[in-house]
Amino acid sequence: MIGIYHDDFIKFLEENLGEDAVKVKSSNIIIQCPWCEYRMNKKHYHLWISTEIPVFNCFNSGCPMKSGIVPQLVKKIKGVDISDKFIDRSLLKEKKLKKAPIGKLKDIFVPEIDEDRFKLKSFFIKKRLGFNNTDIRSIKGLFFDINKFIDGNMNKIQFDNRVFRLRDYLHSNFVGFISDRKCVVVLRNIDSDSNFKHVKIKLQDDVFPDYYKLNGGNPKSNNIILSEGPFDILSEYVFNSLDLKCNTKLYASSFSAHYQSLIKSIVYNEGIYQPSITILSDRDVNLKYYKNLKFYNKHIINNLTVYYNRGGKDFNVFPIIPEKFII
Repeated sequence: MIGIYHDDFIKFLEENLGEDAVKVKSSNIIIQCPWCEYRMNKKHYHLWISTEIPVFNCFNSGCPMKSGIVPQLVKKIKGVDISDKFIDRSLLKEKKLKKAPIGKLKDIFVPEIDEDRFKLKSFFIKKRLGFNNTDIRSIKGLFFDINKFIDGNMNKIQFDNRVFRLRDYLHSNFVGFISDRKCVVVLRNIDSDSNFKHVKIKLQDDVFPDYYKLNGGNPKSNNIILSEGPFDILSEYVFNSLDLKCNTKLYASSFSAHYQSLIKSIVYNEGIYQPSITILSDRDVNLKYYKNLKFYNKHIINNLTVYYNRGGKDFNVFPIIPEKFII
């Protein structure tokens, strides 16, 4: 076994690209890129395949493909996708990555925001965003009408009994955020004094954990900004307190999942390999955690920078006074 791949994957690559065009390392398989280096004779090739998750990246600046998922690579080489012969899905399952057909996710709809009907929820969002002039109806994935979302006429979702027991309470007191691939929804309590802060509901399975995403100002950048909750990246997206927006590809929230899972999911779903990562951290997370995060993911992370907010516990507490640490 080479990471998640059966030994015959290397044989397949060598037979189709040549023995000299394949080099095996512990964290990556380096091969001749079939898009930009095919039939070339070089000492060093530029396409790297992760042995931990089924993604690849070509570091040749002129490559038309650059990055993608292993089924795309196998189809380019063979003409058809036979990647299931080479990937050990049980290893992905051991990493708590659930198999789901790529591109077969169910579409989930969210109700349009009615500010007049949900004045308290509207006020809560405006307060969390510092009462700036953002049109909250334009905030991606946000919704107020919990009853309508749960209603089977809008989305054919099988909610568990817990959700139905709390339905009236959730409808009166919570706002919702749906994840980028519509696999998870998080409901946030607008009552700051309540100990019952949020509810996380899985809607459907995906290959990797889903996340909340906002597009940055530079789609060609390799820089991504991460946080635990959606309000942290929303605040940073709106106020740009770190002055990073113009050189950021995307902002993503883990919905309180582990950053390691979030990073792997972004690499896979967004086709970003070796990203430069900025984390907007809660103050109660020790720097040692981030040092370990970088160490165990150094094969897929280019660099890691962590910011704390000296003005509060996270980046949704004003004033935002950033404190920077390069890991």
